[in-house]
Parts: sequence; C-alpha cells; structure tokens
Amino acid sequence: MINRALLSFLLVCASPCVFAETITPESTNPPVVSSTPSNNDAFKNAGLSLKAGTSGLGFDLTYSFDPRFKIRTGFGYLSYDRNINKSDMTQRGKLQMSNFDLLADYHPWSGGFRISGGLETLNVKFKGHAEKTENGFITLNGQQYSSLQVGSADADVRWNGAKPYLGLGYDGFNSSQNSGFYFSSDFGVVFSGSPDVNLTTTCLATMPKVCQMIDRDTQAQETKLKNDLHSIKWLPVLQVGIGYRF
Repeated sequence: MINRALLSFLLVCASPCVFAETITPESTNPPVVSSTPSNNDAFKNAGLSLKAGTSGLGFDLTYSFDPRFKIRTGFGYLSYDRNINKSDMTQRGKLQMSNFDLLADYHPWSGGFRISGGLETLNVKFKGHAEKTENGFITLNGQQYSSLQVGSADADVRWNGAKPYLGLGYDGFNSSQNSGFYFSSDFGVVFSGSPDVNLTTTCLATMPKVCQMIDRDTQAQETKLKNDLHSIKWLPVLQVGIGYRF
C-alpha cells in the first residue's frame, strides 16, 4: 500500500517535466518578408522607344512618375549630302544634325495626349560649296566674276547650344500597364534663334585690287545671307516612334 502511494506521488511530480520536454511552444517571431523588388517592379515605369523624323533617327528613354507626369531623354542624328553637276557649275551640300533632349511630359487626362516642354541641345551644320567651270561666272553682291578670278565659294551655316522646346504629342505608354509595345508621336518647335553664317571665296586673280574687290563683295554677300536667315527663329520638330514599356 505504501509502495503504491509512493509510486503515484512520483508520477504526479514527474509528469510536468515530461510534458515540458515533449511540447514545443509555437514561435512568436513574425514571418520574414523579402523587401527586395523584382526586376519587373524596378523597371515597370520605364520605357525605350526608337524614333524617326525631322531630327533624324534616334531613341528616347522614358520614366513615368504617375499617369500624368513623365520625363524623357533622348538623342537624334541626321546626315544628308547631295552633289549637283551642271554644265557651268559644280555644287555640293551637306547637312548634319545631332541633338540631345531632356523633356517633361504632362498628360492632362491621364491618357495618350501630352504636352511636352524642356531643353534640346542643337548641333546643326550646313556646308555648301560652289565652283564654276572654266568659262563660267559667279555673282557676288551683284557683281560678276569669271572662274579665272574666283575659284570657289563656301557657305557655313550653324545652330548650336541648348534651346527651349515646346510641343504636343501622343503616346500609348499609359495604355501598356502590364508592359508591351506602344506608339508615340511629337509635333513641336525648337526656339533656335538665328544661325551663325560664314561665307568665304577663293581669289585666283593676279591683281591685288581685284582680290580686294572680291573680299568686299564676299562680305556684303555674307551680310545679305545673314539677313535672309535672320527671320528663322525656330526649327520644326515632327517625329514618330515605336516604344516598349518594361
């Protein structure tokens, strides 16, 4: 009897220790959630587009802050030359353009229509060369000179520097919510101001007085060319493109 009572007492005392070792309490630590964004999340508001138009061929990088506001930066390049050979004259012309732009786009209705403004860095160069044949004549400031007196004439017209841009356009960037291709277009103006103009001629005359007359008439002809181009205060921009939203 005493042995049974003693055995029961020992079992009652030992049971809390046994259950304490076999039952594991649930963890109270909160679950760990990774805060590292995926690649798609990091670039879902960015886009890349290829464009073509009056500024040449180029590309734009776009980033959207929300459906109404975006920023763009891009580059464009154009090179074109042409030769004209006539019986009394040979002419060569070359146009070269390169530009960088930084623009802000505002979509007033959060759709495709946009108003754009910003800066465009211009580097526009036009070079022209004219050369008379042996029996030809060239006119400078209303005065005619033979090909034995004036060998050639060269014109250099340039626009350079950062200039303001303002325009309207459309893009389907907001419609491509889950990534995809979109169409874009721009119509605007760059307030370029008047270009720098330089006109030079080559004197072949043996008499110094004739060369002095040619230099004077060349300068007068350059002034006339500057006045003719002085009315150009802006350059048009018209371009279309295809882009992809990541």
